[in-house]
Amino acid sequence: MDGGSQWAGDPAPVRSLGGWSSTRIGRPATYRRALPVDGTSHYAFHIGELALPVEVVVDGEARIVSPIDPWVHLEPGQGRDVAVTAPHWPGSGSGPVELLRLEAVRGWQVEAQNDAAIIALAGQDAEGLAVELPWSSRPARRRGSTSPCPTAACRSGSRASRSA
Repeated sequence: MDGGSQWAGDPAPVRSLGGWSSTRIGRPATYRRALPVDGTSHYAFHIGELALPVEVVVDGEARIVSPIDPWVHLEPGQGRDVAVTAPHWPGSGSGPVELLRLEAVRGWQVEAQNDAAIIALAGQDAEGLAVELPWSSRPARRRGSTSPCPTAACRSGSRASRSA
């Protein structure tokens, strides 16, 4: 909600989305505030437990956020002004609204595994793709030849492949 100079402090308190009562049932209500973004990091703005899609305007750019995809990615520098507009419907508010600073995960390490661990992994069930049978893994052959064709050049019938 935009309370203008009525807010008690900075940053202004945020009511939960849809968490108020009014006689304006079904009419759009807009909740607006600045987000504490640093201008250099990526952020994820998350509206949890949405019951209905809402419009989210970030720095003048509008998008629809739905219960299926309740996330807005904020590029560095975005998010200084955010407005969420939803039809007022008592009980259709959201859960927690979160601003998450995204940071790259670094420092991955590769660890060798002993043969017993590799064999144990190989014996586990796994998802796979269906393959039409019979399946052949034979290499391609030159046109009119019975010998395998090792390069794309011989498959095209180029002069270099004929002399090989």
